[in-house]
Amino acid sequence: MRRSLVTVWVVTVATTPAGGDQLIYQYEAATTPYHSSAGWIIADACDPPCSESVVGGRFRLQWPQAGNLANYDYAIATPPQLPPPTLWVEWRFRSNHPLGPNFTGCDAAFAAHFGATHEVTNMYGDAAISSSGPGFIEPLPFNDFHTYRYESTDGQNFRVWANGKLVTDSGPNSADNGAAYIQLRGHGGCISDQVPNMVNEWDYVRYGTLSEGEQIIAVDPPDGVFTPEQYSAFDRFAVTFNAPNFVPISGISIEVTGGVAPAVTFVRRRDNDGPETFEVVLDRALPPNERTRFTFTDGSTVNIVEYDYRPPPPPIPAVSGWGIPVMAALLTALGCVIARHSVVGRRGGP
Repeated sequence: MRRSLVTVWVVTVATTPAGGDQLIYQYEAATTPYHSSAGWIIADACDPPCSESVVGGRFRLQWPQAGNLANYDYAIATPPQLPPPTLWVEWRFRSNHPLGPNFTGCDAAFAAHFGATHEVTNMYGDAAISSSGPGFIEPLPFNDFHTYRYESTDGQNFRVWANGKLVTDSGPNSADNGAAYIQLRGHGGCISDQVPNMVNEWDYVRYGTLSEGEQIIAVDPPDGVFTPEQYSAFDRFAVTFNAPNFVPISGISIEVTGGVAPAVTFVRRRDNDGPETFEVVLDRALPPNERTRFTFTDGSTVNIVEYDYRPPPPPIPAVSGWGIPVMAALLTALGCVIARHSVVGRRGGP
């Protein structure tokens, strides 16, 4: 079987001791949010026509027609309890409602309040809109799970990404009352903006504190060798760090020794990815017969992944059924010529 060789180098350059983001809490949607093991409270109940269910390890809200708002709150810190010094919050969500005429209030949303920041990210099946502005990402792959992430290093400034694309980069926009909380919101659509059997589905909600020093410890494909049958086009790969981490598109640079360098389209978690692993999706396959370098810059830590993609050589043309007797005849004729010259040479001797 022909195989294409991909040689992988992973290099980490860290100017801080190896560490990484800390995971404080995770809701993996194996139950409803307000189950005692999850710790959320109901702020606005999912009343009919809204229905709740847990399907395949995901929390689902569903409305057969335009319906009400469903709200679930989780307290990260309530005074006199101190909030964490830094905060990241990440959630994975999908909706079957495309962006319509109303940019807010007709599909799901996620709120994060930390320090003097308050962000409400409105999420449709193919778009993300920040309430803090300016922030608008479209199009996202419709009805797919998208990875959203909020980060604040100081409770004053924050950023939000959707699949690694920056949605908003904002400053203080709320009074700092010492509380920190998150809110999961589902919505069944509006009278003028709805779809039948609307679904909001949540894969997880996680949060923790930010740090530096994460190191890549694995890449996928892991062994550097793949067959064309397995990967028709090498246009994505996954990286795993030694601690929870996420690097947005702006933190990944690409260099190639020749040809056209691909660009990063998405950075996202896949089904069953933990907080240490994410997938990098490219807009095209790696250029063949070239070395491609991916540099992941996260604060003062730099991780480098290099792929040396060598497609298989073209196959040697097979000899056809007619070619075998023709080749045999040519070899026979060549043998006769050599034999004749050998006899003539002997006769012409002294």
